[in-house]
Amino acid sequence: MWLSAAGVAFGQMIAIDDTGIVDEDGMIVIDVQSNDLNIGGGVMTTSLFTLPPNGTVELLDADSILYIPNLNYNGIDTFTYNVCNGEEPIPACNTALVIISVLPQPDAPIAFDDTATLNAGDEILINVQLNDINFDAEVLITSIISAPVNGTAVIEGDLDIRYTPDYGFFGVDSLQYAVCNSGFTDFCDTAAVRIEINQINFFYPEAEPDDYEFDAGNVEVLDVLANDSDGDGDNLQVTELIAGLMINTVQLEDGVVSYNASSLALDSFYYVVCDSSSPVYCDTALVRVRVRDMDILDSFSPNNDGINDFYSIDGLTAYPDFTFRVYSRWGQLVYSTNDAFFQWDGSTNQSGPLPTGQLTDGTYFYILELTPGTAPLTGSIVIKR
Repeated sequence: MWLSAAGVAFGQMIAIDDTGIVDEDGMIVIDVQSNDLNIGGGVMTTSLFTLPPNGTVELLDADSILYIPNLNYNGIDTFTYNVCNGEEPIPACNTALVIISVLPQPDAPIAFDDTATLNAGDEILINVQLNDINFDAEVLITSIISAPVNGTAVIEGDLDIRYTPDYGFFGVDSLQYAVCNSGFTDFCDTAAVRIEINQINFFYPEAEPDDYEFDAGNVEVLDVLANDSDGDGDNLQVTELIAGLMINTVQLEDGVVSYNASSLALDSFYYVVCDSSSPVYCDTALVRVRVRDMDILDSFSPNNDGINDFYSIDGLTAYPDFTFRVYSRWGQLVYSTNDAFFQWDGSTNQSGPLPTGQLTDGTYFYILELTPGTAPLTGSIVIKR
């Protein structure tokens, strides 16, 4: 071993501590050999000795080390390295400390998409920052960068967005917002808010009174909903019948109202109509029905010309106990039947002191008793061949 004048052994390797400064989330290359002393020469080589607790290091070449701090870390970090010379037969080595100052820098927040649900006609306050990440613990400023299509959105404070859907709208709406570090407008992130608006019932259905007029003996289907309406455009359905006079039979089946005009009457009943939304709203209306006298002909011409050769009355099937009688002007019974489908050809079907076969032309008088015990229908029939 040779000694220098300063008392340092010739061939000795002296590693001197290093320092470095790097920004948060940056990187730095440190030439750790630049200040080390290689007494006596020889090729110097570097190796890592201990690793930094708050970053990573990589040996790039014989004298350079790359340091990268952990994401979002700032503060002091350290590691050590060994440096050796090429002294023979045994290289001289030494260890030194590297101190890295990681300077804090503003970090962009991370914004995550949000969802919100409300009923049509309501409004909602959405804390869009609730699931966002603020690395620097600074105040984040929220701003709307894409407005909703079917509603309005306004910022309240720094955190919240108040959303109000358009009147009557239901379905899906959306908006986009940005969150930025206060004072560092370049450090921002954006996210979307999906807003689901549930349909609700705004309006009651409006049931309007109905008036009908029918001939006796028919069963009629009543379209009572034809003049009803619903402000929401909901489907309407008859759900219940309520008795009024209800002289004749009224039926409700699968929302269809049918009326059996079996008796002459001024009749009435009520129906309940409901919409299809939630909550269900209903309304009630009155139905008035006038059952007219049966359409009874006052003449026919049984001359076999194919036109009005037979006399009949429609609608008698509704009156199983009816009786139809025809009398001459002298009060003689000339024809009688209780067949609802009778076809009278102008002949008598009675026995006794009457001419058989075809009755003579002239005026005859009928009595139609639809139901025993009720007032009969009466009138005249002219036979003209």
